[in-house]
Amino acid sequence: LPVATLALIACLAGILSVFASRALFRARLADPVAAIAGFGLGGTVGTLAIGFQEGKAGVQLLGITSNALWTGLTVALFLGFLFRPVRTSSKTD
Repeated sequence: LPVATLALIACLAGILSVFASRALFRARLADPVAAIAGFGLGGTVGTLAIGFQEGKAGVQLLGITSNALWTGLTVALFLGFLFRPVRTSSKTD
């Protein structure tokens, strides 16, 4: 792709990331370094835009979806393990 097209895609993703960061702040969701807005939304928009330019948007969308599912599952398992109650039986206690 031409450099001008890539720069335009990056600017679009960056602008949308700013609005997403503000929306998360207004919704009182914790994202102190704007990682969700920057990497999540910005990366998704950039990936899809390049996919549309190359005619492979379906493949890009499949990659985005599988990445989101893998990350969500990994985080859910880790947090579930991290915050599970640690108890002993009353007999052992």
